Amino acid sequence: MNKLHFTKVIKIGSPLLIGMISEYLMHIADSVMVGRLGTTYLAGIAIAFVFTEILWCVVWPLAPGVQTIAARRFGQQTLSFKNDERTDNTLARQTGETLDNGIIIALILSVFVVLFAAFAEDILSLMIHDQDRIAMAMEYIGPIKWIMPLAAIFFACYGFLAAINMTKLIMIFSIVVNLSNIMFNYILIFGKFGMPAMGIKGAAYGTIISIIMGVISLVIIILSLKPLRKYCCFTFKKLDLFLIRDMIKVTLPVVIQSGFILSAFLVYESLISNIGTLELAVTHILIGTFHFFRFLIGGFAEGGSVLVGNALGIKDKKEAYHFAGATNMIAIVIAMVIFLFIMLFPELVIKIFNTEPETVALGSKAVRYFGIFFLIAAIGTPVEILFTHNGWGKFVLYSDISTNILCLLGITVLSTMFLGMGINGAWIALALYLFSFNIILYISFFSKKWLNVNVESSEMAL
Repeated sequence: MNKLHFTKVIKIGSPLLIGMISEYLMHIADSVMVGRLGTTYLAGIAIAFVFTEILWCVVWPLAPGVQTIAARRFGQQTLSFKNDERTDNTLARQTGETLDNGIIIALILSVFVVLFAAFAEDILSLMIHDQDRIAMAMEYIGPIKWIMPLAAIFFACYGFLAAINMTKLIMIFSIVVNLSNIMFNYILIFGKFGMPAMGIKGAAYGTIISIIMGVISLVIIILSLKPLRKYCCFTFKKLDLFLIRDMIKVTLPVVIQSGFILSAFLVYESLISNIGTLELAVTHILIGTFHFFRFLIGGFAEGGSVLVGNALGIKDKKEAYHFAGATNMIAIVIAMVIFLFIMLFPELVIKIFNTEPETVALGSKAVRYFGIFFLIAAIGTPVEILFTHNGWGKFVLYSDISTNILCLLGITVLSTMFLGMGINGAWIALALYLFSFNIILYISFFSKKWLNVNVESSEMAL
């Protein structure tokens, strides 16, 4: 591992991180703008966001699904270009085939998402008794479900562009789409520039318009940019059932894991809600802080996963391991900085979410208690992304589900419902889950078994 490995990871990962930051700020802006309409509207959009998060977690894994195979093919293409331009063009077309076949999967998945969303009102009625709040949430869910096919296509394009190292294009696209989303939301939510005030429904239509414009622009860019023409994207000349099957095998474990973890944390928070409102609020802040850790590391981890895939494409396991090591080192540095900040200034972390004295007091103690576990989880984040973006998502799925059931849910139920340990028992369960899951990941990382995973039924010959 040398300076070049760190430089490449930062070069590929930085644009992805900036794009993720823009998406994060957009999410906050949506809540803030709708919240200006009143607490009732904020509660309604909160429910809608929780449900639509399930929809997003079905389509976004297309990004690692397409990236996993495209990155390896791009690695072969990069090697061949040094020797034979004709071979390079052939491999470029084969790399482009991953996007075309990924779009087919996108359309298939989005059909299931739309069908599931059609029952949103019935599903929410099982958990929430306030029909007015459900009706308000449906004003957002109802329109937004129809944009899922285009969102799925975007994630397929995201994975392809990342695989061929064009992450700056992803960054530009993400920033433009998210800024336009904020603009359209502002116009449609509050009724500006002669438009009617549509409230929550305006937030949905703002997102729909920005995604439609963004995906159309992205397709035009992929078709028109000279460096991308050799990939022959969007021609659909070779739809490969074996390739589609291989990408589904890579994508499906990530879909299941995302859906399961989201559901598990909803159950976990519902169990804590029986303990007390204050405890639930602090726990929600803790989970938000944990996701913020992962968020800041995720961009570089995704960049590292691309370079690992490129190296594995040419069977250079040593180089792949070096890129993975550089990614982990970057993650450790970032995690240590954040760890020191929250340990020194836990009150500031809590006040980002809530300034009530009781919440700040209990939250500060909880943040200090969880600091070391957040650090462990943050260091494990790049390993999880390296695995899921390079064909070993099934291992991550099994590890996450088993530790989640045994630790997070199992110990929480045992400690709170039978041992009477209250919030302390629930927090011990969360800490054990973070520790056990990420230790398993790291042990598996050093085993190097993930370097031997084949992602295509018949690996392309060099």
